[in-house]
This record gives sequence, structure tokens and C-alpha cells, in this order.
Amino acid sequence: MGQSTYHGALPQAVIDALENQHDNLDDLNNLAELPEGTHFLGYLILLHDTEEFLHETTDSQQQSRRKFVESPHQAYRFKTFDEAHRLTRYHSGESIVALFDLGEDQLLVAQLYDEPEGNNCGSNHSVH
Repeated sequence: MGQSTYHGALPQAVIDALENQHDNLDDLNNLAELPEGTHFLGYLILLHDTEEFLHETTDSQQQSRRKFVESPHQAYRFKTFDEAHRLTRYHSGESIVALFDLGEDQLLVAQLYDEPEGNNCGSNHSVH
């Protein structure tokens, strides 16, 4: 069975819950009105130019390398928004997305924001 990706927009309450993590992540299904059985899988870093996801980073004394993959299934999943935020290179076209498993090989990749304004989050909440 092939992978499907849903497109749309997330309600602001869901974006706030994901960014602030004040709500139990299990409650996100109700906030986003996602189908029963949907699971939050984690945060991913998306490179917009290629629409690829961060898979791994390798740091040495002289350079830092980042490997990206096309499939969100293979991407590195951050457990917290703060972890993803620390490694996101906004100036290089990267942003944070949330990954949801809708079951039956269907994923929802939800854009949280493109670039922070100072320490605040921007307002692009499209779904990829």
C-alpha cells in the first residue's frame, strides 16, 4: 500500500499545543479533529527547497553535514519542539513540521512555521 499525505490547515489551538507542549499530545487528535486512532509521531525538520526531511547530522571539528531524505517515514523524529528548534537552520530554508500517523500508511505532515520572529513563531500553518 502506498503512502498518502494529507493537505490542509491546522487550527490555531493545535499549533499552540504543539509549540508550547502545555497540552497532552494525545489530546491533539481532538483539537485538530483528526480521525480516531491518529497518533502524534514527533517533530521533523523540513528543507523547503527540496521538500526533504532531516535524517541525520554529522559534526566534526571542521564541518557539519546534514543528510536529508524524501520520506517523512525515514526522517529523524524529535521528541520535543525545543529539540527540533535548536537544530533548525531557518536562514537556510528549514522549518519545523509535526508528523501524525493516520493509520493505513497515511501520514499528515503539518507545517508549524517557517521562521521565528525573534523568539516568537511566525504565522505560516499550512500542511504539507
